Amino acid sequence: METEIKNTNQHGIHLSGRGWGDYSPVVWTGDISKSNAEIIAECRSLLDTATDVDNMLTDEGIMCKINIYRHKISQQAQKNQADDADLAALKNKANETGQSQMVRRWTTASCHNGHDDQCSCDVATKTIDGMGNIRTTYHCQF
Repeated sequence: METEIKNTNQHGIHLSGRGWGDYSPVVWTGDISKSNAEIIAECRSLLDTATDVDNMLTDEGIMCKINIYRHKISQQAQKNQADDADLAALKNKANETGQSQMVRRWTTASCHNGHDDQCSCDVATKTIDGMGNIRTTYHCQF
């Protein structure tokens, strides 16, 4: 399992779970833009000095994890660009029509309006107006 993809070059790649949980997992954290050789050497050092490693990866196995992680970062960047383009289109439509546009709608697991004794969930709606202001509203489902 990899760590959350962030907007930075600092990333973490899960290398080993380490036995029965007596030790925390072995995770390489570093600059993903480093060369493959540098990352492999850092991962190898972590694995070689860790106690109770349950999955001693080969250099090829480490390289596979690096490639998978870089691919996920690329996919996330593409998704973010598409989301930004969709949001810009909604902002333009809101500006043209003078009406806020719905970005997303979902159901929450609890009430956000202080009616916990009467409400089991809310319908949340995220909207954007022509100025680019994003607002989330919650409507109780009694």
